[in-house]
Amino acid sequence: MFQRKFAVLVAILTSFPTFADEDEGGAPSVGPGFAVTEATHENGFRLSAKAEQTTSIRYVKCDRAGIVTVPSSAIAKFRDDSGIYRRRAGQIKRIEPEFAKAQGGLIEARSKEIALDDEIAVEGIAWLRVTEISLFEENEEGHGH
Repeated sequence: MFQRKFAVLVAILTSFPTFADEDEGGAPSVGPGFAVTEATHENGFRLSAKAEQTTSIRYVKCDRAGIVTVPSSAIAKFRDDSGIYRRRAGQIKRIEPEFAKAQGGLIEARSKEIALDDEIAVEGIAWLRVTEISLFEENEEGHGH
């Protein structure tokens, strides 16, 4: 079982899109046939149907605007900040709400960027974070070559 899950993870990770440097003349690996079909800084990224099926990402639907209660495992920590991944109309974007403890080990996230019927990722956070880094931060932070 572990070997099968590991093989699936490796297959997905090797299909992660990256943006080639402009001076290398490469095109980004985003679009039809890739794990990520769209990506913009403003709207986030959209996963292909196959990527959605083969990942362990699970979402909870927001039943009110501006606030959602999630398990602490839904929080993605990066640098000195924390955020959650919101899916709206298929676009996944990390947002940085204000957090407060709720009952039963849950965390309450509050943000104007949370709308009624948005979905918040509660599982598969590491996969989303790696995808986001691959898409947007690798070239901003620089990479070795």
